[in-house]
Amino acid sequence: KYTVSPSKAYAGSHVTLNLYVENTNAKEVRNVQISLKVPTNESSNSTVVSSGTVFSPVDSSNTFYIDHIAGKSVAKKEITMYVDSNAAAKTYVVPVSITYESLDGDAYEAEDNVNIPVGQESQIDIIAHSVAKEATVGSPADYSIEFVNAGKVAVTNLKAEIQGESPVFENQVYYIGNFDVGATDTFSGSFVPEEVGELSGNIVLSYTTTDNEDVVMEYPFTVNVSEMIVPDIDPNDPGMEPMDDGNNFLDTLKGHIKDIIFIVIIAVLAGIIIRDKRKKKADEELLDE
Repeated sequence: KYTVSPSKAYAGSHVTLNLYVENTNAKEVRNVQISLKVPTNESSNSTVVSSGTVFSPVDSSNTFYIDHIAGKSVAKKEITMYVDSNAAAKTYVVPVSITYESLDGDAYEAEDNVNIPVGQESQIDIIAHSVAKEATVGSPADYSIEFVNAGKVAVTNLKAEIQGESPVFENQVYYIGNFDVGATDTFSGSFVPEEVGELSGNIVLSYTTTDNEDVVMEYPFTVNVSEMIVPDIDPNDPGMEPMDDGNNFLDTLKGHIKDIIFIVIIAVLAGIIIRDKRKKKADEELLDE
């Protein structure tokens, strides 16, 4: 029999295989040789070809020796192997060959298989993230986080959201779902602070791995919220021209009513004089004819 530790190996890590080889005979066996064979596949033309292996024994070959195993006893062999970082996520079948000799020198052989499940660790990396550090009451404060699936397996139920005790963060959720290898995306938006002081929250990414494990990534932030600054306007500032409205115009007319009446009278008199002169000239020209 055998055990694998951890029970599921991950690509790019080490796994320990414990082999328990039992001598079921009452007599001792000698020169026991244990070999981990390279897995083979059947090609499209029905020939058997080597598919290579994703397991590499550490500081040893793939063949191990035991001098002897007493009758009705068990020998244990511990083998540490490195799992190729590019190994696909699946269960690998590793053939094990055992050769040995009886006390009489007769050679024997036995074969079995070892199943080693391999997984690829899910990996979501943050490319960049930012949240406004300063904000004012009533004005939008922006946030953004960009992320990528840097692993070698897709993840599911991917969700990005901004959380906090303040109600300004409510309902700011971006659900993506399945997120393929190499995919990138961005979660961004804004919130409007309602009170002066420190406003704290978290940008949260959550997803489910191929092992059906839930992963939560949190990025906390704090925003210093101040009052909205309203500029003071000095009415006596010569650079500030007051807005003219109807009341100001009427007041101006009332202050100059006498001057306006005088100008109107002069204009009327001038018009009468000009009219009389033109009439007199016209009469003289008529008499000359």
